[in-house]
Amino acid sequence: MASQLRMNSHVHRIHAVSRRRNPVEIDMDVASSPLRRMVGMLGRGGLPRGAGLLIRPCNAVHTMGMRFPIDVVYLDREGFVVKIVPWLHPWRMSFGGRDAQCTLELVAGEAARLGIARGRLVRLPSAEVASRAGGWGAATVSALAGVGVAAGAIGLGWGTRGIDALALGAFFAALAVSSEIDLRERRIPNALTYPGIVAALGLAAATGAGVESLTGLLASGGLMSLCWLIGRGRLGLGDVKLAAFIGAALGARAVPTYLLIASGSGALAALGVLLVQRDRRATLAFGPWLALGAAAAALLRGLSLA
Repeated sequence: MASQLRMNSHVHRIHAVSRRRNPVEIDMDVASSPLRRMVGMLGRGGLPRGAGLLIRPCNAVHTMGMRFPIDVVYLDREGFVVKIVPWLHPWRMSFGGRDAQCTLELVAGEAARLGIARGRLVRLPSAEVASRAGGWGAATVSALAGVGVAAGAIGLGWGTRGIDALALGAFFAALAVSSEIDLRERRIPNALTYPGIVAALGLAAATGAGVESLTGLLASGGLMSLCWLIGRGRLGLGDVKLAAFIGAALGARAVPTYLLIASGSGALAALGVLLVQRDRRATLAFGPWLALGAAAAALLRGLSLA
């Protein structure tokens, strides 16, 4: 059954090499888009010998819902093997540690058969190939946009005015997109936060809540700026700008609530990462937790903005 599996169109030839051995050719299916990384090998009946799935960026995997065991090979940024987890059975989890940047999944026993070991080099596909295999697929964009549409529809159902429902949908969509990018690339684009701040301030001014919105921007952005200065690199400036956008959108009265939820959930997530990876240098994207706090605060306010 496994030998009859056909790999999809994103198949590329790469080589596992070492200083002492000839290259070993592997047919590699590259999963670098958010949707394909999330799906992984779910639904597949197996893998043929000499073939595998490269997931990047990725430093942890699970086999929930899978029907066969796999070998998991964790690679660093340059493609060197940093950890191998052989025979990972279904309904298990595995973590590659702080040095792992991408993950190669093979049929169980294949890593040993190919002679792949810690310290060997896997020649990764070029950036051009990876961009064709990953990027923003239509399904991902549609799913994130759907978050905004759903939020707007719920707002209309709760009696929110049409323009406010549209603003609410755009706000939730911006939170979803910024979270996805932060998880994938560890950055939050200015193209999201700057227009969001301007739009939030403009809408608030038009509805008579300009002072509330501006105060929220200063309070939220100021507190996160202080955390950025104290944290010495643990937070990024993208987090500060996202916090300013959220403060402008929700208003000053919602800032304590959303920051409390964001910091509490983020701290619990960081503790979980620390306990699992046992590495104090492990990092955590904070943008999704800011977005979670903002969404919760908006819900607590009856799906309303500033």
